[in-house]
Amino acid sequence: MYVLRMVKDMLVGIEKPTITVFGIAYKGDIADTSGTPAKKFIKLAEKEGTGLRFITRL
Repeated sequence: MYVLRMVKDMLVGIEKPTITVFGIAYKGDIADTSGTPAKKFIKLAEKEGTGLRFITRL
């Protein structure tokens, strides 16, 4: 919740901001997202109605 609050504070004044989450699968070369710490952030952001994008590979 702390990180989401900090990010949202940075976005104040931007109309319809979207947060991009990089690296949801935190294990190298594995697309497994189970157990990722990003899930909690994503759920909190969705609950607050924040726009989200996801990039798992660069």
